[in-house]
Amino acid sequence: MSYRRRCVCKALLVAGAFVLANYLLLSYSTEGTTGTRNYRKSTLAAIEESSKRQNQQAISVDKDAIDPKLASIMAMVNDANFTKTAESISWKFGENISKSYPPESDAASELSAIIDYAEPRAVLGITRKKPELLLGIPSISRKTHDYLLTTLEFLLHDLSPEFRNRTVFLVYIADENLEVSRQRAMSVYFMFKGEVESGLLKLISTPKELKPSWESKLFPNFGDTMTRVKWRSKQNLDMRFLLNHAIRHHDPEYFLMMEDDVTPVKNYADEILKFAKSAPTSEWSYCDFTSKVWGAGNLFHRDSTRHLALLIEMLWNAKPLDWLLWDLVRGKMCGYSGTEQQCKEKSNKLIRKYSRDLFEHRGKESSRSAVGLKN
Repeated sequence: MSYRRRCVCKALLVAGAFVLANYLLLSYSTEGTTGTRNYRKSTLAAIEESSKRQNQQAISVDKDAIDPKLASIMAMVNDANFTKTAESISWKFGENISKSYPPESDAASELSAIIDYAEPRAVLGITRKKPELLLGIPSISRKTHDYLLTTLEFLLHDLSPEFRNRTVFLVYIADENLEVSRQRAMSVYFMFKGEVESGLLKLISTPKELKPSWESKLFPNFGDTMTRVKWRSKQNLDMRFLLNHAIRHHDPEYFLMMEDDVTPVKNYADEILKFAKSAPTSEWSYCDFTSKVWGAGNLFHRDSTRHLALLIEMLWNAKPLDWLLWDLVRGKMCGYSGTEQQCKEKSNKLIRKYSRDLFEHRGKESSRSAVGLKN
C-alpha cells in the first residue's frame, strides 16, 4: 500500500473514531426528550437482539453485549453513589415506610385482615391519586432473562401527553432478594427517570414481612406437587399485594392486569379505554383484551377490582390465579342446577371480549423456571 493510501486510511479511521466518540458522549449527556427517545430506541433494539441469544448465554454475558447506554445504567446501579440518588426520591430499602402514607380506612384494613400484609419495603416514585387507568405489572427476575425494561419501553412508547397525565404504571418488583430488587429498581429509574419523577411510573418492592408465614398455610391439591403449589400461591400473593396497593393508595377507575414480558399493539391504551366506556360497568366484571396471554390484558372497573382482591385474599392458597378469575364471574352467574355449558354461557355475559388481541407474549422463560418447574 502506498504512503498516500496509508495516510488516507489513517485519516478515515481517526475521523470515524472521533464521530463515534462524539455520538457516545452526546447520548450519555443528553437530557431532553429527543435524546432520551433515541437512546431508548437503540437500547431496545440491542435488548431484542440480545434476547434471541439468551437461550445459549447467561444474563451476565448478555449485559455486556447490549447497548453501551444500558451498560452504563447497570454500572450506575452497582456504584455506591446511587444511594444519594435513591435517597432523594425516597427509595429506602429495609425500612417500612407505611408512616409516610395516610392512615388506612376500615375497608382497607378489612382487605388486609387475613394475610396481614405490611407496606412495601421500598417505593420509587410518587403516588398519583385517582388515575383513570392503572396498569399493574408484577415482575420477577428469571435465571437468564429480565424482560422488564423492554416491556416498559413498549408500553410507554408514543403515549399521548393527555394519556400520560391520567395513567399510572405500577410495577411490583416481586424478588424477595433485597439486592436483586434494588438493582432492578435502579435500572428502571435510570432508564425512565422522567416517567418515575412525574408519577407516570411507580415501583414498589415486596413487603417487609408476612404474618403469619404464608408457606405454612400451603396444602397440596388438584394433583399438583408442593413446588407447583408454592409457585402458584406466591403468584396469587404478588397479585393481591399489587391490587391492595393500587386500591389503597391510587384508587384507579380501571385496573389493567399486565405481565412483564409482553408487546402491545399501537394505540393499545386508547382502544382499551374506548371499549371499557362503551358499556356500563354494571354489565361486566372484566374486559378481556387478549385470548393468548394469560395474566395480561384483563381490565377491571373500580368495583370488580375490589371483588378480585377479596377473592384472592380468601383463596390464594387453594387455586391458581386464572381459576380464581373464572370464579369471579361463575360465583355471580351459576347456581347448583344446570349444566357446565349453561354455566359457561351465563358467565360469559360478564366477560367482555375485545375483537382482537392487543398484547403479544414474547417471553421465552417463565417464572416457573426459577423454582424448577418446566410447565
